[in-house]
Amino acid sequence: MKFGVIGSVLAIGIFFTLTAYSDTDTEIQSDPENDSPFMRQVWEQPFLVANEFFGTVLPGTLEKYNLSMTFRPRGGDFAQRDFIRWPIGVRYGFTETLEGQAGLSPFTPNPFRGLRNHRTGLGEYRLGLRQSITPWRPFWNQAMVGLEFRSPLGRPPIELIDGYAHVQPFITMTRPSRLLPNTLFYLTLSHDHSISAPFRSSEVDDEVIRQHISEITPGFLYKPGEWGYFIDYTTRWINEPSQTRHAHKYQVGVVWDPPRAQTIRLGLPRGSWQFELGYALTDEQQRSFRHSVQFRARWEGDLKEIRRWSNSIFNGSNGNDREPSASP
Repeated sequence: MKFGVIGSVLAIGIFFTLTAYSDTDTEIQSDPENDSPFMRQVWEQPFLVANEFFGTVLPGTLEKYNLSMTFRPRGGDFAQRDFIRWPIGVRYGFTETLEGQAGLSPFTPNPFRGLRNHRTGLGEYRLGLRQSITPWRPFWNQAMVGLEFRSPLGRPPIELIDGYAHVQPFITMTRPSRLLPNTLFYLTLSHDHSISAPFRSSEVDDEVIRQHISEITPGFLYKPGEWGYFIDYTTRWINEPSQTRHAHKYQVGVVWDPPRAQTIRLGLPRGSWQFELGYALTDEQQRSFRHSVQFRARWEGDLKEIRRWSNSIFNGSNGNDREPSASP
C-alpha cells in the first residue's frame, strides 16, 4: 500500500494546489462573450456536456417537466465479463433543480467469451433523486446532492450484482479554472450502504461478502470542444464484517461528444451521444494491483425519436433517411 499512500498525497496535493490558484478570490459568473463554448454549455446545459463518465457524476439536472431516455451499454464487458450489461433509464425534471431517475440494467451472455451459465435477465432496478444546491462559494460554483437506490431482480450473476440492495447518498461539486482554460475541477463524496434486498426471498450466495463503501474523488475534466480528457483519483474505505480495508483508484480517460450531424450521418438515433474510453489502476489492501480498460457509450433522447428511428430501420433505411419536416 506504500504506492497507494504516496499516490494519495501527491494526487490530493496537486488537486488543491491547482484549485488554490483558480481565482479563488473572485466569484465565477457566466459571461457569454468571454467564456469558451464548453463553459457556456456547462452553465446553460450541464446535463448534455459530459456530466457523467465512468461513475463520476457532475452537477446538472434536467429542466422542469423535461423527460429524457438514457441508454448506456457497457462496452468493456465484451472483453472482461461473461455477460454484457445494457442499462436503460428515464430522467424527469420535477422542477428546475430537482430531477428523478428510474432504470433497469438487463444483461445478456457475451458471445465472445465462454457461454457457461448461459442466461439473460433484468439484472437490477434503480431509483434516484438529484437536487441542485447552492455551492460553497467562492470555491465551488455548482453543487448537487443525490440519493440512489438499486436492487437486484431475479438471480443475476454475482460478478455483476452482489445480491444486496444498495443505498448511496452523494454530493458533487465543480469549479471551472481560470488558470487552465476549458478545465473543470470536481470533487465527489459518496457512501454505498448495503442492505437486504426488499421483496426477495432468495438468499445471498455465501461467497458474497457484504460491504459498505465510502469514497472521495477529486479530479478534473479538460474539454475544449467535442473531445474531453479527464483524470481523477479515488480513495476508498471498504467496511466488511470482519475488517475494514483501504483502496486507491487512479483513472484517466477520453470523452467524446460527437456533433449531432455526425451521429445522424452514421444512422444513429437523434439525440445526445457520448463515448467514453478509460484506463483504471486499483491498489487495494490484501489484493494485487488491478488494471482495467473500459469503453462505454451513452445516448440521451426521447421516446418519439426511438419510435421514428426503429420504424425507419424496419423499413430498410439507415434510421435517418427521412428528415423531419420543418416547423411552420
